[in-house]
Amino acid sequence: MESSLVYSGVVGAVLGVVLSLGLNIYSKTTANSYVYSIFGMNVIDLLTYAIFFSISAAVVVLSGYSILIRDLQFPINSPIDFTIETLIMAVVPSLVIFVMAILRNHPINSKIMLEFVGLMLKFGLLHILLQFSGFYTSLFPYVKKNV
Repeated sequence: MESSLVYSGVVGAVLGVVLSLGLNIYSKTTANSYVYSIFGMNVIDLLTYAIFFSISAAVVVLSGYSILIRDLQFPINSPIDFTIETLIMAVVPSLVIFVMAILRNHPINSKIMLEFVGLMLKFGLLHILLQFSGFYTSLFPYVKKNV
């Protein structure tokens, strides 16, 4: 298992460096984001579209797996535990929006609260899709099943 984690980390790092160098993503005082283009597109726009497409494709694939696999054993056997787990998985990572607002001296207003709720919904939905797709069952095969 350790070798697969190291392999994944190395592949991610190499891909990040290659993309950064290939798309000229670096910080320099004379850098103008409108100068760099690939395929006739601004690099920032290209990255935005690539990220949006990647996330959308991942959600579609994960939803398809969730519909096909329907790993509902844990949610059916332990609905309260699954609900608490989902709330924790949704709320805790979403708190970063408050940390960012405080560290950047922004007031906590309705816009920040809407961003927090939006992040909560995204993380909660991701957790549910990962459960229903069987990801957690395959990630933790050694955990004793609730029967």
